[in-house]
Amino acid sequence: MTDDKTQVETDELRTWSRGAHVRGDRMAAVADSVAGIDLKDNVLGIVSQVFVGDVQAKVATLADQVGDTATYVGIDARDATAVADSFDEVDQAQADRFTRGQP
Repeated sequence: MTDDKTQVETDELRTWSRGAHVRGDRMAAVADSVAGIDLKDNVLGIVSQVFVGDVQAKVATLADQVGDTATYVGIDARDATAVADSFDEVDQAQADRFTRGQP
C-alpha cells in the first residue's frame, strides 16, 4: 500500500534494469569461460594428479553457481522493468480517470 509520501521513479527502475541485464550477461560469459576450463590430470605434475579431479569438480561447481546467479540477475532485471511498466500503467489509468470527458 502506498501513501502520499511514496514516489516511484520508473525511469530509475528501468535504468537499473538495463544495468542488471549487462551485469547478468557478463556473469553468464564468466560462467561459460569457467565451464571451459579443463585441467588435464598431468597439468600440475605427477604428484598432483590426485588433486586435479577435486579441483576440476570445484571449477564445474563454480561455473554452475555463477551461471545460476547470472540467471537470477536477469530475472531481477525483467521484474524491475515489469514493476516500472505496472506503475506507469496505473498512473496513466488514474490520470485518464480524472481527465475523462474534459476538453
